[in-house]
Order: sequence, then C-alpha cells, then structure tokens
Amino acid sequence: IMNAKSLFASAALSLLLLTGCVGTAGDTGLMEKPEDLHGRILCTLIGSAQDLYLTDSFQDSEIRYVEHVVDVPLMIRNRKADAGVTSSLMWMFQENQYPDMRSFKLGACNTDIAFPLPKENVALASEINSFLDGFIGTGEYHEMMRGWRDSADTRPMPVPDPEVCNEGVLTVVTSPDQPPFIMLRGDEIAGIEPEILTRFAMEKHCGIQFVSVNFNGIIPALNAGKADVGCACMSNTPERSRSVLFSDSWIKEESVVVVRADGDTSSGGAAISWLGHIKDSFERNVMYEQRYKLLLQGMLMTIVISLFSALFGTLLGILLSMQSASRSGLLRAVSRHYIRFMRCMPEVVLLMVMYYVVFGKTDLSGTAVAVVAFSMCFGAYTSVIFTSAVDSIDKGQREAALAMGFTPMRAFFTFILPQVVQRALPVYRNEFISLVKATSIVGYITVFDLTRAGDLIRCRTFEAFFPLLIVTAMYFLIIWFLTLLLRYMEFKVQPVIHKYSKKSGR
Repeated sequence: IMNAKSLFASAALSLLLLTGCVGTAGDTGLMEKPEDLHGRILCTLIGSAQDLYLTDSFQDSEIRYVEHVVDVPLMIRNRKADAGVTSSLMWMFQENQYPDMRSFKLGACNTDIAFPLPKENVALASEINSFLDGFIGTGEYHEMMRGWRDSADTRPMPVPDPEVCNEGVLTVVTSPDQPPFIMLRGDEIAGIEPEILTRFAMEKHCGIQFVSVNFNGIIPALNAGKADVGCACMSNTPERSRSVLFSDSWIKEESVVVVRADGDTSSGGAAISWLGHIKDSFERNVMYEQRYKLLLQGMLMTIVISLFSALFGTLLGILLSMQSASRSGLLRAVSRHYIRFMRCMPEVVLLMVMYYVVFGKTDLSGTAVAVVAFSMCFGAYTSVIFTSAVDSIDKGQREAALAMGFTPMRAFFTFILPQVVQRALPVYRNEFISLVKATSIVGYITVFDLTRAGDLIRCRTFEAFFPLLIVTAMYFLIIWFLTLLLRYMEFKVQPVIHKYSKKSGR
C-alpha cells in the first residue's frame, strides 16, 4: 500500500512539474514593439542569426527552437509560443496562410545572407564574390527578386545548356524548406538562391547538381567534401565562420516578429465543411505539382533501405551469433563488446558518424551509408535473438543427432536450425518493424525518404496535420505489408500448424 501511495505521489508531482515547466503560451498583453518581447515565450529557427540575437538580448525570455521556418507560425497558432522571429521575406511568403497573425519589424536584427563553402574552396568563393559584385543591383537582380516575391509557384528556373556547360559540375548541398529562398517545386529545386547559383554556373560554363539534406547537415556535408557550396539561406555568424568559409552577402534581410492578431481571428471566408477541408488538403498536399510522386519516391527509398538493411543485418547477426558460440575467447569477446557498443549507440549518431566521418571523403552514396549503418545496428540486435533461440534448444537433441552419425554441421542444419528459425521469427518480426521506423532519420544524410518527403511538402503547404497523416498512413502500409510477408514465412516454418490448417480448410 505504501509503495502504491508513493508511486501515485511521484506521478502526480512529475505531472505537476511537467505542466508547470512545459505549459503553453498565454495571452499576456499586447505586443507591438521589440521591447514587449521581454519575459515572453519566443520561438525561432535553431542556429540562426535570430537565435543568437534573442539569446543575447532577451535573457529573461524562454526561447523555443524549430528546425523548419514554417513551424514558427504554427508554434504561435498552437499557443506553444507568444511570438516568433523569422525572415521578413519568408514571412511575406507565408502571411497569406495566416490571417490570424500580424508582424512588426525587429530592427536591431538584420542578417547578412551568404553562401557557405568548405574552408579550402577559397578560389571558388572568390569567383562567386566576383559574380555577385556584377549581378547585385542590376535590373536582372531586381526582376528576379520581384518575380520570386510575386509568383514563386510559377517563376521558371534558368536551365543550363549541356552543350555549353563543359567545365564540370557545381555540386550544391541544400535544404529546400525555406520558401521563397529555397524550396521544392514538384521534383525541382527552386528559389532565389538556387537561381543565383544556377546563373553563376551558367556563366562559368558548368553544370549544377543539387543535393538535399536536413538544414543541420549542410555544414557537416561541406566539411566532409560532399559538395562545393551550400544553398541554405544561411546567415554568416561567428560560430559558423569557424567551420566554413562564407561568400559575400547577397542580401541584408530584415527580421520580423510574428504574433497573434487582435480581435476576430477568422479568415472572413465562407464556411467550409470538414469534407471540403479534406478534399482541399488532399489537392494541395498530394495532387498539386504532382506531390504524390515525392511521397512514392520517398516510400520506395524507405522500403529499399529497410529490406537491404534487414538482409545484411541478418547475415551479420548470424555471424555474430556463431562467434558468440565459438571456442575462441577472442572471437567471443569481440562479438560481446560489439553487441554492447551497438546497443548503446543511438542510431542517428551512428548514421551521421558513418556518413560524415567514416565515409566522409568517399563517393559512397547516402543510401549505401544508411544501409551499412542500419545493418550494423540490426545485426547486433538479431544476433541476440538468434543466440537466445539456439540456447533455448535442448542440447540433448544435438547429442542425439551426433550419436546417430550426423556430422556437427549437418546436425545443426537438420535439427537445430529449423527450430531456431521457428522460435526467433516472432521476435525478429518486431525488431524488423523497429528497423523500418528507425529509417525515418536518414534525411540527415542527403537521403530522400518518406519522412523527408512529408517535411518538404509541409514546408510548401504550411499544413502540419495532413502531410503527417499521409506519411503515417504510408508507414502503416509499408509495415503492414512487410509484416504479412514475415507472418507468411513464420507460418511456413511451422509444419504442424501448416498441416493442420490444410486439413481444416483454413
């Protein structure tokens, strides 16, 4: 009884502390100028110039971070923050979607947007600076800026002529989730910064190739030699300058504070039924610009990585399980310590170490690195499953087989292995499901999977619920289908049940 009371009291205290610490933003007065931000809950893009400014200037405020700029107004709308700080051009692109919000300038926080490059690419940085000097301020530059402000969905991107572009390929690493600076339009990388770099490549008679990664992976990708230049609407901060080289700034962008509007927050439009909302969301998130192709492409990549990781991980698990049963103390120790290490290593950390460090200077694709990393993890877990299944078999069966004249190898494959497979498959199936779900982190290393496809669609439509709902449904379909295959295998390796099912007509 005392233990139950203590447990209840601890749970109640934890819930109280969690509610008090996390909480939601409330209506704490009108905000009309920067001074009103003191003591508030603020949100901004992590690692941005706005992040540094808010941390230094509003130490009495709580700063909450997002990884995508489109999440700033969502945080405010959902009352997770009192105000958000973002780029004025990005907000200009978003504000029509949020009639219940308004903005005002944060005058002391203007950011210089530039292109990041690896430290050793001094010559390329000089060429980009020379191009920017001749391009910024011209009529073409102003026309480009007006075009992206007014018609970002339809403005055509310049296309290099393959017959002229014979001086190599400019590889650009980018995070296309910051419209109108960088965005994914259909299956095309578009935006202000991609157009500037495409114009630069055309002037240098080069082709151009865009590689999509998570925003936080851009600088590591540059340092690992995966790209020549970054395209990320990135501000030149002192911390970033220690890691990469920056070009000259191509725009000084103002920052704005986004807050909830006063009075009536309705859009003023006609009421739409829930069925109409679903239809409209489906059109915008799936059909418009053929976005279903992005989802299918991401779904296929998730399936490919999962299947190959399971295949190679299973082979590695069998090898580790055999090592664990070896007579050699060295092999047993290597297997034991490897399993311990991999079970304690977070998969996202292993993935980034393998991509940016171990294979950083190689041409191995992100997909191949993901398969290697997940195979290493899956092998550690499956080896424990196989070892436990083998240990559960009565040793007398092996001894009886040897007494009947079977060799040790034939005895194992004839009598032991079928029972091991039969006992291991239910646990193996659950581990395989965990593997499929774990692949959702591969967007950190330039792999375009299902989760990344959903993120990029969300950054274009500014909807949080529907893209996540679609991605959830597609993961469900993937796991359901692959689980059916494993269940079929499990059914086939159980001959007694299989025979009974045939007789009973099941």
